[in-house]
Amino acid sequence: MRQKFYTGSSGAIIVFSHSAKQTTSFNLVDKWLKELKEHCGNIPIALFGNKIDLIDENDLSLNKDEATSDYNVGKYVIDNRFLGYFKTSALTGQGVIEAFQALVRKLYLRAKM
Repeated sequence: MRQKFYTGSSGAIIVFSHSAKQTTSFNLVDKWLKELKEHCGNIPIALFGNKIDLIDENDLSLNKDEATSDYNVGKYVIDNRFLGYFKTSALTGQGVIEAFQALVRKLYLRAKM
């Protein structure tokens, strides 16, 4: 059923949660990325680390043992050729506009080519 939603997609967003209660959500990013690439090919994909309002951002940059640390997510983004990694909060709106603007800018530039 999900496959129908991919038809004609020009870009995508994969969201995972930084919430301590949802630590496994980052593990699902691989699944979604594989599915998107399979059905959409080489489209720009942005990675959103959501619920940033629930954590101390200093913990993200310092703890390399944490899967969702800035270091590990940054490496993952580069290795998998994401458009970028954006720390967001749906609650406060932090980073959301900037993240969508980056994706729209990329889509616009691709359309001009």
